[in-house]
Amino acid sequence: MHLNTQFRILTLLVLTLFILFSLNLSSTYAQPAPWPLKIIIEQNEYYLGEDGTVRMNITNYACSNRVDKKEILTWSNQARSATDPYVKRAEEMISEGRILSYVLEGTDQYVIGDMEYGNYKLSLFGVCIGESIEIHSVAIWFSWKGFGRALISSVEKKAELVAFDAVKYVVYGGHTESSIVVEMVFPFPSTLPPELVPKGSVVPNIEVTLRLPTGTVWTFDRGFKVSGGLTIIPSRTFKLKIMDNAGETPITSGILRIQALIHTYYLREYVFSEESEILIERLPDEYDYLVTVLYNSTYRGTEEVYHAIMNSYELAKSGTLKTNLYNLRIIPLDLLGRRLEGAQVHINHVGSTSKDGVAVFPLVPAGNYTVKVDWMGERVLEKWVWIGYHSTLNPSGVVPDEVTLTAKVGDLIVQASDAEGIPIGAHFTINGPGIKNFEKYQNDGLLVIHQLPVVEYQVLAKNYSKIVDREVSATAPIKPSAGEVSVIRLPIHKVDLRVLTIDKRPIAGAAVNIGNLATTTGPSGEANLGAIPAGKYDLAITLEEIKIFEDSIIIEKSGIIEIVGKACSLRIDFRDVDGEPQPVYWVLAGPRKEYRGYGDTLETPPIPDEYYKLSIMLWQDAPATIERDLKPSEMIDGKLLIPVSRMRISAKWSFGEPILEGYVEIRSEAYNLTRRLMMTAQVAETSEKLPLTEYVVKLYLPSGLMLASEKREFNGGVIELTVPSRTIIVSVRDFFG
Repeated sequence: MHLNTQFRILTLLVLTLFILFSLNLSSTYAQPAPWPLKIIIEQNEYYLGEDGTVRMNITNYACSNRVDKKEILTWSNQARSATDPYVKRAEEMISEGRILSYVLEGTDQYVIGDMEYGNYKLSLFGVCIGESIEIHSVAIWFSWKGFGRALISSVEKKAELVAFDAVKYVVYGGHTESSIVVEMVFPFPSTLPPELVPKGSVVPNIEVTLRLPTGTVWTFDRGFKVSGGLTIIPSRTFKLKIMDNAGETPITSGILRIQALIHTYYLREYVFSEESEILIERLPDEYDYLVTVLYNSTYRGTEEVYHAIMNSYELAKSGTLKTNLYNLRIIPLDLLGRRLEGAQVHINHVGSTSKDGVAVFPLVPAGNYTVKVDWMGERVLEKWVWIGYHSTLNPSGVVPDEVTLTAKVGDLIVQASDAEGIPIGAHFTINGPGIKNFEKYQNDGLLVIHQLPVVEYQVLAKNYSKIVDREVSATAPIKPSAGEVSVIRLPIHKVDLRVLTIDKRPIAGAAVNIGNLATTTGPSGEANLGAIPAGKYDLAITLEEIKIFEDSIIIEKSGIIEIVGKACSLRIDFRDVDGEPQPVYWVLAGPRKEYRGYGDTLETPPIPDEYYKLSIMLWQDAPATIERDLKPSEMIDGKLLIPVSRMRISAKWSFGEPILEGYVEIRSEAYNLTRRLMMTAQVAETSEKLPLTEYVVKLYLPSGLMLASEKREFNGGVIELTVPSRTIIVSVRDFFG
């Protein structure tokens, strides 16, 4: 219970503090009541489009209490008329509410003639008294649609104003300490619509910022007692710019005429020569006007470039008259769409040079014009263009920012080629409009000269061949175009040689010489001579330092020229006397080179068709079995019989019985050759082939006893040995015989 009680007390305290804070916050930010001010606006006339000084008197009319002021004035033995001004001011204060009443008490009055005299006392009752304020600033604006508070004029004016004292006003006729005169300049808009122009006196919205006796600074915009007002005259003052049709370039000279339509005697004329901004002063709203602009152009003289019916509001609102004058930017292009830099462009008789590809013609009146473009002394374009509005040609009246015109200017593109159209390097000489004896060498044979007039140019292409020390040329008339390539064909041919042997086999590695060119044939016998001018040339082909061809050739077209050289590929098959392949060691010795090999075939690459010495050995380091001189052409596909064969030997006794045991030893002194052959059959045969020559043949018994020894000539047949038979008689006797 004790804890609940404490919680309730704490809650009540928090709520109480919140309520007090809220009340204090509300009182702090509550809007104060309007402060009683009396504002008198000085009557004056103002013109639209002009700055006008607005004067007003502001008086502190605070009245927080009322008191009585007795006998504020006394008169002794004075005419009653002496009190009239004071009484009048007292009555004025009653009408203003500054006092409730007054009493003029008279005593001892008398009359002389029509004048009353006496003693008088003036007392005021219910006189207002109030607190002082401090004025900070004053602002005025009008509730005009489209302007409103955005068009406001203000002035900082800091001054303390005491409450208006009616007693002092009655006594002295004024109370300056309670009032202040404020002046501010207000820009009356020239573009205020006619329906918003006040017909009579108008009171602006007034905002006054005050420091109240409480110290609060507040701006009040109501609760004032306002008298007086402003008179706005429906005439407008404004500045008018005379511009080109795009509104970008001012017109620096001309005549502007503004003439009332009905009352044509009302005419204004403005001659401007330097500034295109003209000050139009107090042009009445009551008329409609014919507005025209005259301009003297270099293109067509003086003419009307603007014509419209407008009222003063429309003129002021526009601020700018966009005439039928155009800043014409003509861009001449070549056939590839590139700009021409430095072209001479003419509109009628006025010329301009294109800079950055653009020829500028300022302030051109609307109409039909002839445009001419000259380039490198040649007329490359002539056509007419219409500028500005035209009912059929240009009903929209839109003139593009840039007028592009395609002139007859293109690129001179020449490709020098050989007779087959393959590009080759060339030295060019060009003559034509704007170009005299222009020379240039192009390694790739492609000459490009940009932006030339489309007329004929004489193009000479020359090519010098270092290979054969000869120059050829060709000439053609060529016109520049939109990127098309013109080909000049020179009588130059791409030639390859194919060097063959007598038997039509390719010769590789042969040295080819034509003119200054030295090259070597490839694996297929080919030799690339490159591009050679047409003509007759001396050709020499050397193989193994021996000339196999030396003659003249005629080059008249591209392609492959076959040359048959005095060379041949040699192939010889070796056979023994039985027609079987016979491997041998062979040596082919020629004038410059020697070939060696082993096998049953001799085969060489193409070699000069000269005499060679052929040596054949049965084994390495053996004496030559065959030695002969030959030409390869004689043995293109030849066979050579090698005098060798397997040696066969038969042995028998004289009585005809074969000898089937023992062995035979054969020996050749010519070949330093010795072989042994076992007699195991009627005919014994060597496992190897032996040269056909003379041999010493010896027959031995197994015991080593030689049965026969003969010199025999081996010619490939069977060598037959006959051993004479002998009778052996053995007699056995005893010791005694």
